[in-house]
Amino acid sequence: MSPSNGPTKQKIQVPARTRTVVQLKLITTALRDGYLPRIDTGNPDVFLGEGLVRNEGNTCKVLAINSSNSDVEFGVDPVEIIPFEYVVQDFESDSPSEVEDRPVLNAEQRNSQIREALDLNPLNPEEKASVLALVQDYPELFLLPGDPLPCTNLVYHEIPLENEIPINQHQAISPPPST
Repeated sequence: MSPSNGPTKQKIQVPARTRTVVQLKLITTALRDGYLPRIDTGNPDVFLGEGLVRNEGNTCKVLAINSSNSDVEFGVDPVEIIPFEYVVQDFESDSPSEVEDRPVLNAEQRNSQIREALDLNPLNPEEKASVLALVQDYPELFLLPGDPLPCTNLVYHEIPLENEIPINQHQAISPPPST
């Protein structure tokens, strides 16, 4: 048996097009909870980390997402969690909106705020003019902070099926993934 030169990589496997909970080894720490930054897996289609985790015996559970069409296997060194502070907020209001902005009553002020909120940089001049014309003509269709979210019956959604026969089947039970 050869002496260890330091922590070894942990092998992680994530099936294609899935979200999987994986248990990662942590660098020894006394922190009970911490922030786990995003981990570079070497594959742009795999997302791992970027969340709050609990230290359970120098391991933590985190979601791994593989958006590619093939299974992915990679190695991860023990990771470090970063301390963060809990913020306890004392909410005194039961109102539906915690936004303190006052609604804009003047139409020109409203148009101005909407134009400021829009990111028009990626658009060409013709597209910018078209969007600004929409804002000018229909400012009530754009919501600003503090505006109540309205209901609508203007949207209709339908999923076309081959037939109208309902499918009734029991939920498939699968064993939990082994770690």
